[in-house]
Amino acid sequence: IKKFIGEKFIIPFENPKKLEEKIEYIKSNYDTILKNFNHSFKFSKNEFTQENMVKKTINIYTKVLQ
Repeated sequence: IKKFIGEKFIIPFENPKKLEEKIEYIKSNYDTILKNFNHSFKFSKNEFTQENMVKKTINIYTKVLQ
């Protein structure tokens, strides 16, 4: 997940205050954050298709069974 969203948006489970602060930050800076994540959105849309996921799964099984 760090690869896609970066350290800046990782929030510890045991810290609800940090989650609240991050939600407020995102709400206040939504347009900028959306622009910053545009690359990740495009990558995910292309990378995580059903076809690609099936290919990757088949490749893993093929390697394991050899």
